[in-house]
Amino acid sequence: MQKTIVFLLVFLSLLIYFFFPFFLSNDEALSLVFNRYNIKGASVIVMEEGMIDDRHYFGYADVEAKEVLGEKHHMRAESISKVVAATAVLHLIEHSAINLDDAIYMHIDYRLPNSPYDDSAITIRDILSHQSGITGKSDYTVPDYDIPSRESVLAGDHNLSEAVMVREAKTRFEYSNQAYILLEYLIEDYSDETFERYVDKHIFQPLKMHDTTYDYPNTLITSYNLKGEPLPPHRYPFSAPGGLYTTGEDLLKLFLALSESDMLSEGMQQEMFSFQIEPDDFYALGASGMGLGVFLDYPAVFHGGEGSGSLSQAFFYPDTKDGFIVMTNDKTAWEFLYVSSILLTGILNQPTPEMGRVFFTSVMILYGIIAFMLASIIIKVRAVFVNVKHQSFNSGVPSYKTILKALYPVLFFIIWLILRMVFLRNLIYTISLHMTIVFTVFLVVHVVFILSRNALTQCDEKLDMGS
Repeated sequence: MQKTIVFLLVFLSLLIYFFFPFFLSNDEALSLVFNRYNIKGASVIVMEEGMIDDRHYFGYADVEAKEVLGEKHHMRAESISKVVAATAVLHLIEHSAINLDDAIYMHIDYRLPNSPYDDSAITIRDILSHQSGITGKSDYTVPDYDIPSRESVLAGDHNLSEAVMVREAKTRFEYSNQAYILLEYLIEDYSDETFERYVDKHIFQPLKMHDTTYDYPNTLITSYNLKGEPLPPHRYPFSAPGGLYTTGEDLLKLFLALSESDMLSEGMQQEMFSFQIEPDDFYALGASGMGLGVFLDYPAVFHGGEGSGSLSQAFFYPDTKDGFIVMTNDKTAWEFLYVSSILLTGILNQPTPEMGRVFFTSVMILYGIIAFMLASIIIKVRAVFVNVKHQSFNSGVPSYKTILKALYPVLFFIIWLILRMVFLRNLIYTISLHMTIVFTVFLVVHVVFILSRNALTQCDEKLDMGS
């Protein structure tokens, strides 16, 4: 009973800590969440009923130079670039003789390596909806200023897996950066323009996305990896899967134009935002379906972006013309990304995203584990105060068995670290360092008191023998 009461008190305290930002004003809440998770920099742009309603900039574009992040800075879109690439391909289809269900090989010269599977059956739709059967393993090595060719990247020469079929097309979802690179060939081989020039001419210029480019901008923020170290300036050797430099405001212009059929016809826009296949693996935790270049979480369409030193999230609600873009330059920003997304959907009176609900559930489970561990330690420490007689220490050294017993909470700490690593690419990367610090403090206190109790017990025994 005693342990249950302590557990509930600790658990409720953690919940109050977690939910406190939700009771503050919008500005205060976002600022508190940003500072709580101690990330380098973030921009948050909110659109309501088709109008930019809020702009928030936090932290630094470059920590070392103390350069404050602001609206003049470009951010890495990473995989949110795929929304732009999909829009460009659908625009090409509407203004050419190409069909969405044409085999990709009808329109490009590039060929995948031989495999046991029929690559001639891969359609443009399959690639846009990540069901092409082309491998999706894609940990690309940042090449500094040395930009390799697209062909060498597709060949797997830079830690990006070789672009090859690993199953028949249309059999299951597998997110594939490699497949999206083929869309660059599609546009270039058919239009006789570079992919970047086509997108600029038909999307960026008409929509006045003046702060969006594939050319490396001198106002690009510095990216920071998991260790908090700045990454060297780099460019990807591809554009469609993740090579865009932009701002949240420009991305919202694109989503708004798509929802109003200003960029694509109404029929094509509906096709883009309609269910194509059910996502698999990690993606199934946040999306109920995959459209063409966008994930679906009714009534929202969305896409995330993850790079070596950045994390971003774009959510848009076509029916109400509401949306938000959260962009960061910090690979440790998982918690900030999800908590701020939950806050922003509340601000817009939209339902909590599926990934937000999964994140919330994960937090509750992890907080429960932490509360249980802390409650156990608190009860044991209290028992020391109640049961150990207050006598002076002798110089006796505890036995190795006592030390091992005293250090058993280290096992929990190791489990905690493993959880942090396991959830690295999923929903909980840290639940943040402050929780680790709290647990470490209790761990140290617990060990000290266990050893102290043993020393006092030995002292008692010697005194009893002497008497």
